[in-house]
Amino acid sequence: MAERFGADIPCVCRSGTCASCAVQVVQGSVEFEDLFITVPSLETLLSEEEIADGLVPSCRTRATSDVVLAYSEAGLH
Repeated sequence: MAERFGADIPCVCRSGTCASCAVQVVQGSVEFEDLFITVPSLETLLSEEEIADGLVPSCRTRATSDVVLAYSEAGLH
C-alpha cells in the first residue's frame, strides 16, 4: 500500500511473511489481505500489542479509505 505512493519503507520478503514493512495506521481504515493459506495470519506476524497499536504489514494491506500512516525505523518486537 505505502510503496505505491512513494513511501520509502523496507520490504524484505514482499510476501507478508516477515512484517519488516509494518506501519501504524494513524487515521483511516485498512483491510488486511489474507493471500494464501501458507502465508502467516496477521496474528502470527505481529504481537497483540502491535495489532492494538494499529500496526499492519503494508505489503498485505490495502486502504479502504483515505489513510495517514506512520513508520518507525526502530522496527518491531
